[in-house]
Order: sequence, then structure tokens, then C-alpha cells
Amino acid sequence: MADYHTPTVLQPVIPECDMTALERLILTHMFGCEVQDDGLYLFAETAIDEMLAFDRAVLAAALDISLGVDGELSDFVRARLDATPPGEIVDLDMTGELGWQSVLQDILRRSATLDRIIATSAFTCTRMRPDGFGGMVVLISADQILSQDTWNLTQELIEQADTASAVHVGFDIATAAVRATIGEILIADATYVPLKADDVTDADIVNATEAIARRVDLTERREQAEFDAAIAALDTVKSRHSGINATPLADQNGDDR
Repeated sequence: MADYHTPTVLQPVIPECDMTALERLILTHMFGCEVQDDGLYLFAETAIDEMLAFDRAVLAAALDISLGVDGELSDFVRARLDATPPGEIVDLDMTGELGWQSVLQDILRRSATLDRIIATSAFTCTRMRPDGFGGMVVLISADQILSQDTWNLTQELIEQADTASAVHVGFDIATAAVRATIGEILIADATYVPLKADDVTDADIVNATEAIARRVDLTERREQAEFDAAIAALDTVKSRHSGINATPLADQNGDDR
């Protein structure tokens, strides 16, 4: 049987003075920890433990010490304590709306020294299964929790590669060829100063090329069409940068440039 693991590290070290007793209790049961420079370095060797169980008295004592400090965790724990009879174990499910990310965000909102916490995870497997490997990064700030995993990143790279190498259906102009022409135009023509080649997106090129294709026979005029598409893309970006409603070449009537 294959075991899937998610080792995780948190950076930077979190000052203990930024945590309530309740937050420290919860986080040090979800993560492994080492004390470093008056703070806690949190990590998980195999996975973050998000299903916790506490002696009711221990949890209640940590909550009492933490009263008066803003944070979602206190309300969450108080509700679980109220629902658990005295003497019984209190179960905390941290996989719902209140998870470790939210606990860390509350700490950040109060901290005078931290502005973000980054959690980096690796997806590993005890067998070489194709779905068992990858990773994720979570960036937590006082007002945002952002994440990206390797599956989504791979999809973005595939789309980027497909766009960069695309030859548009129905007319044989490559995005890369138009982009190369844009670079040549910027060197030779001061009209587009201070634009840079990077200002022109692949979408700008695709739109300009499609507009040029609607009005010329590209089978006879491929190089000219590539030049026209480059000019059209630059005109669009120049208009966007200057705020002037310039008419792109693709929509003009008359002779080609």
C-alpha cells in the first residue's frame, strides 16, 4: 500500500510573544516545532495534523488565559467546549472554515514584526505513483491567503507554451514571428518610444493578427502580414499606455504600411 505524505515548513520563525496560549497549544499539536530565537519554527515531517483531541481541562485553561485577545480561534474552541460534557475529550476538526491558515492570519494581524508567513509543502509518496508527487506554497498575510500548487502551475505553463508557439488556424503566422518583428520595429522606429517589447502581450498579438487576416490574403503576403500584425499590436499598446483612442492599423482603411 502506498502512503502519501505532505511534509511542510513554515517561514519565518513566529515570535512566541505574538501568540496567545491557545494559539500556541493548537499550533504545536498540528505542527512539530523547535524554539529558535524566542520564537517557534513550525514544520510537519509527514503531514499537518488537522484532527486534534484535548483533555477538556487543558483546553479550557488555555482559553481562559487567552481571553481578551482578538481571534477566531477562541470562539471556535469555546463552542466546542460548550458542546463537550465535563471530563470528556474535546475533538477539534481543523479542516473546515477555521484551519491553521486562519490561526496564523490572526497572529499576523496582531504582530508588530511579521507581515507574512509562507508555508511550503512537498507532495510525496512511498511508491513512484504519478499522482503522488508535487508541491504547494501558501502565502498568508493579514488580509489574504493565497496558494498555488504544482498542478495549476503546470497547466499555466502548458497554456503559456501553447500560446507562444501557436500558428493561427487559417493563416500561417506564428506569434513568435510577430514578436520578433515588434523588436525590430522598436529599434528602427521612434514612433513607439517609450514602449518596450514586453509591453505587448501574446493576446495583443493574437488579436492584431486575426484582424489583419480578415482583410489580406496571407498566402501571398505572409512577411508583410507579420509586419502589419506587429504594427497593429504596437498601436494597440501605445493607445493603452497613452490613454489616447488611437485607431489600430488593423481597423484602418487605405494602403498598408
